[in-house]
Amino acid sequence: MVQDPHCGTYVPRGDSLTKTVRGKVFHFCSEECRDAFSGRR
Repeated sequence: MVQDPHCGTYVPRGDSLTKTVRGKVFHFCSEECRDAFSGRR
């Protein structure tokens, strides 16, 4: 399980969406959380 850094939800690694920022991989529960996190960066 990995934790979505935007909403805090735990998601199975294989079901998560990812985004790499400066060489670090972040895992997300949904496109909405991934996009919201990207907007904060």
